[in-house]
Amino acid sequence: VLKIFDPRYIWQRFNRRRDYFHRPWTLEAEAAAVEDTGHVESDELNESDTEPTNRPDPNDASAVAQRNARWERRFHEIVEDDFECEIAAYRCLTDLQGEAIPRLFGVAKYIPAEKRYIEPRVLVLEYIEGVIVDDAPASAFTPSIIAQLYRDLGRIALENCPTEIIG
Repeated sequence: VLKIFDPRYIWQRFNRRRDYFHRPWTLEAEAAAVEDTGHVESDELNESDTEPTNRPDPNDASAVAQRNARWERRFHEIVEDDFECEIAAYRCLTDLQGEAIPRLFGVAKYIPAEKRYIEPRVLVLEYIEGVIVDDAPASAFTPSIIAQLYRDLGRIALENCPTEIIG
């Protein structure tokens, strides 16, 4: 299984709130985001998006392009942070890999066929056949399954993982 950390598909881009300001991916915004090396605070961007008076004039192409680049930069930072957190969790939980969680076989970069200015990072994970917990009927959670879950959760806590990784 390849888990690709691509900012084009990050859930924040597709938020469906009423006050949401549409932020589609464009190659131009990604190119400008790569050139912008400054950190972008989410709150700064979110506050200006929720207040229509803070949004750039739609007729000001330069301001709109700059705004799009700043959002693209922020989306890239989010997926990079997500990748780093997940890889740290897998490194911390090596004893559970292949038993309670999928094995991490490696990391890579995804080289898309189309032109891009970033190469999204990828986790190469073991495929585990089964049912997603959300889709499992309550009857599937037998006492032995619940006991195993508690044992595995206890093992996670004993691994000395940073609290931001285990909750």
